[in-house]
Amino acid sequence: MIVEIKEDKDRKIITIVDDELIGNIFNEGELVIDLSSKYFDGEKKSEAEIKKILEEKEVYLVNFIGKRSVVLGRTLGLLEDTNTIAGIEYGFFLKMR
Repeated sequence: MIVEIKEDKDRKIITIVDDELIGNIFNEGELVIDLSSKYFDGEKKSEAEIKKILEEKEVYLVNFIGKRSVVLGRTLGLLEDTNTIAGIEYGFFLKMR
């Protein structure tokens, strides 16, 4: 999976995307998931590496995009509800302080 970490003051915003989805645009009516922008140019990480990153206290928002990413989010107890656009499942976790 590809992981992109953005830092905003004392918080981290993390996006986790299934490798094969990077560089593509998915449309369903007016809804779009655009994974072609530089925003998603992260680093390939193993599941163990991702789990370690998500255990950090500074994590504020995590976006999960793609089947494997969503399964990981559910396994870690971070995702319950998800949506789909053009068959691509996604969800997010927001840590309230």
